[in-house]
Amino acid sequence: MAELTIIGDIQEGKYSFNATLFNITILECSSLGNQAFAYCHNLRDIKISSNLTNISTFSFFYCASLLNVELPNSVKVIGEYAFAQCESLEKIKFPDNLEEIQSNAFYMNNISSLKFGEKLKKLGDYCFYQCENLEDIILSEGMEHIGDHSFQYCSNLITFTCNSSKINTIGGYTFYHCMKLREVRFSETIHVISNHCFTWCSSLIYLNILQYISKIGEYALAGCSNLHHFELPETLVEIREGAFYEYNFESIVIPRNVVSIGDFAFAECKNLKSFTFNNNPTELNSSILENSFLNTSIILPQSIIKIFARCYMSTSIYEITLPPNLQYIGDSVFYNCSLLKGIIFPQSITEIGSLCFFNCSLIKELKISANIRGMLAFKGMASLSKVVFMDGVEIINEEEFANLTNLTEVQLPTTLREIKEKAFLNTSIRSIHIHNSVTVIENHAFLFCNYLEEVIFHDGMTQLSIGNNTFTNCESLKILQLPNIPISFGLNVFSGVSKIEEIHIYASYTGREKCPFYCMSNLKRVILETGIDRLYNQEFKFCTNLQEIDFPETLKVIEAEALFYTGIISVNIPDNVVEIQEKAFQRCLAIKEIAFGSKLTYLSQSCFEDSFNYTIVNLPPQITTIEMDCFKNARMISLTLPESLQTIETGAFYNCKYWNSSLILPVNLSEIGDSTFSNCELIEEISIPSNCVIRGEKCFSNMTNVKKVIFQSGIEVINNQEFVNCTNLKEIVLPDTLTTIKNCAFMNSGLVSVHFPINCTNIEFAAFKDCYSLNEIVFNDNITNLPNSCFENAISLKSVNFPGRLETIGYSCFKNSSLETVNIPDSVKLIEMWAFYNCSYLKSYN
Repeated sequence: MAELTIIGDIQEGKYSFNATLFNITILECSSLGNQAFAYCHNLRDIKISSNLTNISTFSFFYCASLLNVELPNSVKVIGEYAFAQCESLEKIKFPDNLEEIQSNAFYMNNISSLKFGEKLKKLGDYCFYQCENLEDIILSEGMEHIGDHSFQYCSNLITFTCNSSKINTIGGYTFYHCMKLREVRFSETIHVISNHCFTWCSSLIYLNILQYISKIGEYALAGCSNLHHFELPETLVEIREGAFYEYNFESIVIPRNVVSIGDFAFAECKNLKSFTFNNNPTELNSSILENSFLNTSIILPQSIIKIFARCYMSTSIYEITLPPNLQYIGDSVFYNCSLLKGIIFPQSITEIGSLCFFNCSLIKELKISANIRGMLAFKGMASLSKVVFMDGVEIINEEEFANLTNLTEVQLPTTLREIKEKAFLNTSIRSIHIHNSVTVIENHAFLFCNYLEEVIFHDGMTQLSIGNNTFTNCESLKILQLPNIPISFGLNVFSGVSKIEEIHIYASYTGREKCPFYCMSNLKRVILETGIDRLYNQEFKFCTNLQEIDFPETLKVIEAEALFYTGIISVNIPDNVVEIQEKAFQRCLAIKEIAFGSKLTYLSQSCFEDSFNYTIVNLPPQITTIEMDCFKNARMISLTLPESLQTIETGAFYNCKYWNSSLILPVNLSEIGDSTFSNCELIEEISIPSNCVIRGEKCFSNMTNVKKVIFQSGIEVINNQEFVNCTNLKEIVLPDTLTTIKNCAFMNSGLVSVHFPINCTNIEFAAFKDCYSLNEIVFNDNITNLPNSCFENAISLKSVNFPGRLETIGYSCFKNSSLETVNIPDSVKLIEMWAFYNCSYLKSYN
């Protein structure tokens, strides 16, 4: 069945999908049904000899091997998809009487040339879509319609001619992406070039119709980078979106009849040197000239009142004159215009869009009257040095001038109400005048303005809110006079300001609990106005040069760390102060004198830790409690404890190594915490009252200069390590009420002699170990046990009289001592291992 002759009409789908057909001849056929030979993949030759007038829809669709087609002259219509995807078809003789080729008829064929008769009137949509071997096309003067996409992706098409006077519109996408197309000729009747008609015809050098056009569609000539320069015709009325995108213009004059220019119409025209409007437009649409121009100066027509988004984005203009009645400049209009040297806004401007002047890095000065300005409108203007706001401007936006490090001068308007967050962050402003209309300065507004020297608040302000870190690290700021009005401070407002020396704080200020004056390192004096009743947590922390603070009589509370690590020299705490909280004066190393008010009853934890400058301290008479670490490491030379004192907590006077007076504990003192006086190296004498029965471990340890300790009658217990490492302690007066000496109580002390009172019967582990000077021990007869290591290393001890009731001598009790004679009483029942080990001077043992 390789060859087949068919006589008569052929029904729909009669031979479709027939793989055995190679050559067919059709005779006496007046009707060829739809899909008659569709998908006959091996069909190579077709010859039709009859009176057939219509090649029906899909008749030879996807006959992939079809090479030759001979149609009778009677054929007037070739239907939709009739020869679509006959990808081997290279040549076809079109009938002389052919009037219409319907849509997709030769979709994706390899036809290399087309020759039509004079009667052809209509080409349907996509009729020769992606016929990649087509090179030349000539259409007759009788042509009435060329459909959309007709020759799209005909990548080897070089010339096209249609001289029909009956066509006035070229359809959309007609020559889309015909990258080798060089010449196109139409009659002068063409008035409309539809959307994407010649898009990316990058080789096109001749198009004869442009002087008669009234409408150019979307991206119609986009990418026609080699098309010769021409003047837009006076007949032109409408230029649609992207019409000349990436076109090779050098000069453009917009005719007077143009009423509409679409977005991106002349975008990416990078060789453009001049652009003139003759049509008095009132608006410029988005991205009309985006990324265009070649080092150009522009004067906009006076009729323009609005310029929409990205209109001149990334253009190479160096100068532009804005019209006097311009009201609106949209988002990113001058974005990345890096050659633009300056711009003058007319006073009519009311709105500037977001990122409008982003990266306009050569503009040095702005005079702004627009009250509405979008986010980051001036971001990246690296050369901007001066900004003047005209009266009428009420708000400076968030981050509006942030990180413009060359900005040195800003003139704020008298109408300004708010300065938003980070508005001038990290700029080089030298001076700022805040007018009386301003009520809000938001967070970080002037943060890191390292060159800001003065902030002037004008008279007449009624209230003000200053946000977090507003002036933080403005290290050159030296002139600041806050007004006496209600001011609400945010967190760390002036932190890191290093040149202001004096601050006057009024009772009307709120938000001081957020530490607005934290870490003002050069602040020397603070004046607190009457009415202020507290210093807040960390309020002046790290104000290391703060030497003087005027406390008002109304002050009641000094909160935690309020003056931590300040340079205060003299402290006069008013009588109304009832509370000084933890660490309030910690690391105040310069305090030379201090006076306490009459209402304080306790001193808080670490209150004066690491403080004082070799100071004499007299505590007020009503103090009952000194909390943990209160005077730890304090550099005081003398301290008087009041008789009212009842409790001293752990470490309260730890390492007060410059305290060189006697330690006389008041009679009402009942409790001393662990290590309370440890490392107080200069105290020579301690007197412990009878009420002081609770004393923590190591409470007098490492007091290396103490020579004498007196226990008043009533003391029953000496605690664990209480006097450990008191290496110069020679004399101790033990009370007759003493019953117990606990572990290591006098270990490594300088005791010479120990007399145990009659009631002292309990001596614990290593109580006198390493007492190298101990040469006399007087026991009472009630002691029955000498514990482990009790007198170990007593190298000066030569003799001892054991108590008559002694029963046990513990492990290493006299190890390494210098005993010469040992007389063990008959009552002893147990001498433990190593009790007299290495007593090398022992001469007799009984």
